[in-house]
Amino acid sequence: MRPTSPPPRLARWILERALPADVREDVSGDVEEMFHRRVAADGAMRSRLWYWRQVLSFFFHFFAARLRDRRDQIDMSTGFSWIDLKLALRMLVRYPGLTIIAVVGMAVGMAISAGAFTIVYGLLDPSLPLDEGDRIVSLVNFDAATNNREPRKMRDFAVWREELKSVQDVGATRNVARNLIAPGAQPETITAAEITASGFRIARVQPALGRYILPEDERPGAPPVVVIGHDVWQRRFGGDPAIVGQTIQLGDQHHAVIGVMPQGFLFPNNQSYWMPWHQDPLQYEQRSGPSVHVFGRLAPGATLESAQAELTAIGARIAEANPKTHEHIRSQVKPYTFGYSDMDDMENYLMLQAIQTAVVLLLVIVCVNVGILVYARTATRQGEIAVRTALGASRRRVVGQLFIEALVLAAVAAIVGIGLTAAGLKQAD
Repeated sequence: MRPTSPPPRLARWILERALPADVREDVSGDVEEMFHRRVAADGAMRSRLWYWRQVLSFFFHFFAARLRDRRDQIDMSTGFSWIDLKLALRMLVRYPGLTIIAVVGMAVGMAISAGAFTIVYGLLDPSLPLDEGDRIVSLVNFDAATNNREPRKMRDFAVWREELKSVQDVGATRNVARNLIAPGAQPETITAAEITASGFRIARVQPALGRYILPEDERPGAPPVVVIGHDVWQRRFGGDPAIVGQTIQLGDQHHAVIGVMPQGFLFPNNQSYWMPWHQDPLQYEQRSGPSVHVFGRLAPGATLESAQAELTAIGARIAEANPKTHEHIRSQVKPYTFGYSDMDDMENYLMLQAIQTAVVLLLVIVCVNVGILVYARTATRQGEIAVRTALGASRRRVVGQLFIEALVLAAVAAIVGIGLTAAGLKQAD
């Protein structure tokens, strides 16, 4: 299984430029391979932050190495040397007020910007970190009369499952709240996914222990079972290797644990408990029953456009047979994540672009203010600059030193900002 989420393009470009030519291909390939492994284990958002940390680490490592190699070869009156970096670090300590204000201001601005861009990119990126995740789709009903979604589509789900050819393994899921009662642990309320067995076939992820839900688990009278996530297995059950076969109570029923999914598996929508689907869609009238999410995988050779054409034809037949309920219903095939977020809607897309622009402007304002403070500090160092000029330092040498000082200040702020972003996104997960 290979995740489809790519590394950040800007970070990959920086990494390739930072690495020496003799190791560029090997190191870049190894880092990208590790990134894909982390996507499968930790998710795309955390993996992109990890990739950025690796890029910055390589950049500063090779930057420092090049400075060390050249420090004995550069004319101190015209070029730069390792001593510039040492002097820049001393300036951070010499002016603690400016350092604290600049680092905190830029770090917070960078953290807000990086966090916002990560979240927005995640919303706009429809791919899933699953095998051929870009071919997993959502099937939704849209009410043109009210300009809203119609999540009550149990009867439509039954028709789609039987008739759709462009979309395979059509399944459904819904969230159910249950009180979890397990031996040796405090009771708690959890949200579980009641999901058809086809959901695990679509995900194509093998369990870490035991098995996942099979079609026979959905049949009436089948023993209640549950699959748990890796995080729950570790947190609630201490990573007990004998967890498979044990019984836990969900609500008023006892369920046998039949499997543990690997770390990072959260399909269909950030759940850690999965129960078999026991709903009969044919027992509900049109546009009645619980709210469900319907999904599937595009058949080989099928595209979103061909699947949409087939679904539109099926929807027209349903509307003709049920004009009172389906006169204004429009059935749509969407990339899977857009079935939850509606990010393919132009208004929502423009709103996110506006948020990105506002965040960039916020960071620009912070940087401009820090630049003014740095300029004010430089103005107080006229005597120092005059002495250095008298000792033979060229204008290029003096300006270069000031640039190195600003670069070090920004680098410290960037490191703090990345740390803040990582901590914030970890709390948001």
